[in-house]
Amino acid sequence: MLCAAAALAQEKPEDSPLVKAAKAGGGPKKKSTKKVITNADVKRAKGNLVVLPAKTGEKVTAPEPQKTSLQKQDEQRKASGVATVRLITAEKKVGELEKELRRIEDTYYAENDPNYRDKTITDRFNQTKKQLDDARKELADARDAQHASLSGRNEQTFFIETWGCQMNDLDSQRLSGNLKLRGYRRVDDERQADLILLNTCSIREKAENKVYSRLGALRELKRDSVQIGVCGCVAQQEGSGSSRARHGSTS
Repeated sequence: MLCAAAALAQEKPEDSPLVKAAKAGGGPKKKSTKKVITNADVKRAKGNLVVLPAKTGEKVTAPEPQKTSLQKQDEQRKASGVATVRLITAEKKVGELEKELRRIEDTYYAENDPNYRDKTITDRFNQTKKQLDDARKELADARDAQHASLSGRNEQTFFIETWGCQMNDLDSQRLSGNLKLRGYRRVDDERQADLILLNTCSIREKAENKVYSRLGALRELKRDSVQIGVCGCVAQQEGSGSSRARHGSTS
């Protein structure tokens, strides 16, 4: 009897169905420490952004500062001014190359020496034709850039200062017309202009020095959004060195 009782005492009681299920699931689950955000939490937050401290060893990337409306407008004015100067330069180059190509063509038909005509003049014609094709491509790109810069911007203003002969007066009128077609408004005060163009003339004495002196005076405007362009005879003589656009600075 004592042996039978000891054997029964050593036998483990059979687990209940609930205990079996708990063991099969890995035991009792731990309570989650994660915070569940409810609609009530969102309402209480009132849209305020809470920046949580970074974990140890974790890199923190600072958010980029939001640009103000004035900064965005200033960037749009800069882009539009650069695009306008680029477009005017491209249009002028295409016009000059077209004239040069017609002149070479007239020379070809007027030349009596067939060897010189078929070799020298033909080579010059093909070279100029390639330059014209490249210039037309640049003009198309400049027009696309100008169209993109005009999207969503406010009205911009321009000021043209003309030096020299009547031909320059006509050129300034043509420039003014082109700018007005692109949404610009002409002003009589350079201090109110987003774009300033100096249509120069090289006939007068020390014309180049006068141009740089004028550019130095325009530097006093000290507005980052101002674009300055030099065109006309002096710009052609000096090349790209003086005809480049400047962002509010003439240095």
